[in-house]
Amino acid sequence: MIIQAILNVLLVSSWASSSIVPATRISPSVRTSIAPENNGRFFYSYAVTNGTDGQQEVREIYLLVASSADLTIGGAQNWSGSYLPHDHVVSWGTPGQYLAVGSTLSGLTLSSPALPQVSKFFIRGNAPLPSFNDGEDDDSSSATEIPDRYQDAVTVWTIAPTSGAPVSAGDGISNLIALKHQAAGLGWLRGDEFIHDLDEKLDQAKAALAQSKNFKARKKLEQFIHELNERRKEQKERQHDASEKGKDEKVEHSEGSKIFLDDNAYYLLKVNAESTVSKLPAKEHGEDGDGKDADE
Repeated sequence: MIIQAILNVLLVSSWASSSIVPATRISPSVRTSIAPENNGRFFYSYAVTNGTDGQQEVREIYLLVASSADLTIGGAQNWSGSYLPHDHVVSWGTPGQYLAVGSTLSGLTLSSPALPQVSKFFIRGNAPLPSFNDGEDDDSSSATEIPDRYQDAVTVWTIAPTSGAPVSAGDGISNLIALKHQAAGLGWLRGDEFIHDLDEKLDQAKAALAQSKNFKARKKLEQFIHELNERRKEQKERQHDASEKGKDEKVEHSEGSKIFLDDNAYYLLKVNAESTVSKLPAKEHGEDGDGKDADE
């Protein structure tokens, strides 16, 4: 951390002493949603906000994806998207109507059969092009070096189509456990009891599957999805109540209000869990009429 801080100071100092203005004087955030399509694909939608703490308009937006994601992309307003098949980056840009400070750009979309995984946006502000001293041109070896577009950008963690579906239900559950840990580590999930409940349901599903109790594993995953849906519903109701009371009036917080479920975590875990559930039979041989294992 200390070394990185020193490097950042040196980088800013080098820019300050040259003619380059960094493209990182922005404060972006991203809202994400995913919806299933009828053709077995998923519709990813992103809304980028250029926060009021920024000093620049947003000029370029890049998203890391899997080279095998099989994408179709959509733009928004005067922003158009571009993507080369088998590439790792989707980019959105505009010929001049940049995203102003305090504004939101909605409708940046992708369609892909790939499930969501944790990924990154690289978002750049509208920094002026570098100027050169008299006698220099941009082809000379002494000209000021232009920073790499991904380094000279603000990184925002998100979710994107970066992998295909796990082959088996067991692989799907193992992937869900890893994704849950990632989501918690990124601050997308909060609340010790809430996280413990999610862990417990995934562990129980994994144990049931190891004992070939496929229906029980399915029920635990369905409970996992139900928990996500209920917590999201409660959170939206609290947000609505806070909005109704006004920004200057504090809302009474219950124990449940300590729980936080970010959009990224919700769609990341829900979509992957539903895909895993689809690999498990609703009923199997050896189960009784209630769908419970015969030896339980």
